[in-house]
Amino acid sequence: DINYQLDNGTVQTINWTGTLASQPFINVSLPAFTSTSGTHTLTCFTSNPNSTSDLNATNDQSLSTFTVSSQHANLPIVEGFENTDSDWATSHSGSTGVDWTITTNAAATGVNSIMIDNMNNTAGNNSFLQTNASYDLTAFTTPALSFKVAYQQKATTNVDKLQVFVSTDCGASWVSKKVIQGSALAALSGGVSSSPYMPSAAQFTTYTVNINSVIHNTNVMFRWAFLADPNGQGNNLYLDDINIVDASVSGIKNMAVAADLNIYPNPSHNNVNIAFNLTENHTIAINVVDMLGRV
Repeated sequence: DINYQLDNGTVQTINWTGTLASQPFINVSLPAFTSTSGTHTLTCFTSNPNSTSDLNATNDQSLSTFTVSSQHANLPIVEGFENTDSDWATSHSGSTGVDWTITTNAAATGVNSIMIDNMNNTAGNNSFLQTNASYDLTAFTTPALSFKVAYQQKATTNVDKLQVFVSTDCGASWVSKKVIQGSALAALSGGVSSSPYMPSAAQFTTYTVNINSVIHNTNVMFRWAFLADPNGQGNNLYLDDINIVDASVSGIKNMAVAADLNIYPNPSHNNVNIAFNLTENHTIAINVVDMLGRV
């Protein structure tokens, strides 16, 4: 008999029948159950081995804790790190190494960004920035994820890595959606320097991530992982202006007309560039309207 109990609730029991030699194991799936948001304890224990009393009950019980995240109501996500925000969690591997921290040293827009102080990091350290809550993307027609990064190598041999993940099972597993590393990560922003990197706003590069694979999912979490070069410390990295929006509603659609009009970045936050090329002199009028059509 396999018994399981959520918190102090009623003990549920399922029966398993099979043949196992001493020491080998088998995975058993428990029936699905629902829970409220927050931290919970799951207790599992076995009884009646071979339909008899257990002569050694010391290894019968297992306890585990888990956290249920509530779905976030405030979609889209437009995060510039200008305010202290409980929507994000940070962590790092091992007993040493740095976490993501909000800084005023540099920003793509506003005055704040979030950074990895890689000059004082531990080689091989993994630093994680992820959403505390999960998000329902079923209403999104065209999900769009973008963010801005400024990074500088300390040496041309540095292979620091920035990786973007998504999870659809409350963070139990993560699927990589984008990897930028080494010289490619630095090529569009900071280059190489042994001095602590503090970029200008113009040195932030916009990256986009295809998240069409989770468009119909009701439980999506996002993670940015900075993987420090295991062979030595690199220079600093800054992250700003994370946007997770429905481009069909909240984004700015690229247009191709006779004037070769282009509006970018797409989606945008705070600032937008409008570029066009005309072969003749024209008077141009641009109206900006909201979703209700108000100018």
